[in-house]
Amino acid sequence: QRYLLKIYPKKTSGEIISRLGNMIRLEQAVRDAGVPVSETIQTTSGKYWSTITEKIGMDANAEVVFSISRFIDGSPLTNPTTQDVEKISRYLAKIHSLKDVGVVPALDTWSLLRLVKKYGDLAVKTTLPDSLQVALEQVSQVVENVRQVDLENAEEFPTGIIHGDLHPENILRDKDGNITLLDLGVMDFGPRIVDLAIFLSNTCMDFDDPEKTRALFDAAISAYDKENPMTEAEKQALPVLIKSNYAMFLLRSSELLQQDPTNVDYIYWNNFARKGLAKALN
Repeated sequence: QRYLLKIYPKKTSGEIISRLGNMIRLEQAVRDAGVPVSETIQTTSGKYWSTITEKIGMDANAEVVFSISRFIDGSPLTNPTTQDVEKISRYLAKIHSLKDVGVVPALDTWSLLRLVKKYGDLAVKTTLPDSLQVALEQVSQVVENVRQVDLENAEEFPTGIIHGDLHPENILRDKDGNITLLDLGVMDFGPRIVDLAIFLSNTCMDFDDPEKTRALFDAAISAYDKENPMTEAEKQALPVLIKSNYAMFLLRSSELLQQDPTNVDYIYWNNFARKGLAKALN
């Protein structure tokens, strides 16, 4: 039996333990709903984490929190089939149907739900680096379109628990085609259509094959709609929200590249966002 060790050294142990407790509740609720997700193992003392004290940098008594999960023998879903995306859409529908599960808001700084605020915060600055100013101009129309979508109207945009970060690295497929969802750390409560838009833009878009993209989009949307019938407003908003995901990735990666211009992850997501904005389907 193989296991995965997760170490959380960056924040105060109290904050980490609070979020871990929330994630454990979510893991259990999602599994009970029939969705395969990563599983954190309970310790002999009944907890799902442990702490050790180590010297980290200048801190001689840093408390490090760690947890252990079961190893999943699979690969990131970088080339999904229609069967894959149909299965994942059904899983999303089950997650979105969960009730009465406590969720600590993730405050994900990359979330498309924060696009309008991020744009506004940057736009009022008197001076910006040229690359960030160009990024603002590139997403301005997308931001204006998002402002026209009333996501706070719960009748048109039903809410629920959302995964919030379904991209290929957070979806594993094993040799038998079984799918497991990872990283429940940014799960939140919000409009369910946002989750579908994130999944479609991050996982189902093939920048080099628009026909394949359309087939994957159609399969994913149809499968979701059969499980959780979508409102007309949700269907109409999907193209806007997909573009807003790319717009947020462009702004956030452009911002972070000012601090760390050689960071390979920021460069990847910046290029990804630019391609998405250029090739997103309407």
